[in-house]
Amino acid sequence: MSLLERSNHANSVRLREYFFTSKLGIDFSSMLTAKRGNAASPEIEEWANRVARPVDEAVRVQVYFDADSSTYVLRLAKAARVLIFRLSETQVHTAGREAECERTLQRKIKDLWNLI
Repeated sequence: MSLLERSNHANSVRLREYFFTSKLGIDFSSMLTAKRGNAASPEIEEWANRVARPVDEAVRVQVYFDADSSTYVLRLAKAARVLIFRLSETQVHTAGREAECERTLQRKIKDLWNLI
C-alpha cells in the first residue's frame, strides 16, 4: 500500500468513526480490541478467559489468528474435551458487538459441556 493509499485509508477510517460516533452514537471503545491480526490474539484470549471463568472455572481458552480466513480461532478446552470455533475479524473489530461475541462464547462453553 502506497503512502497516498494509507493516508486515504486513514482519512476514511477517521471519517467513518466520526460519522458513527456523532450521528449514530456508537462507541468505538466497545470493541474487543483495537489491534488487528496476530497482535490482537493475546487481548482476545485474555478477554475470552475472563468471560469463561464465571461460566466454568475449568475451561481454558486459547486464541490464534488465521490470516487465510481473517478469523480468530478460539480453542475451548476442559479436561479431554475440546471445542474449536471462529470469530470473524468483523465481529471482533465492529463497535457494539462485544456482547454478541460474549454470548457466542458462553453458548460454546455450554456446547462443550454437552460433548460426549
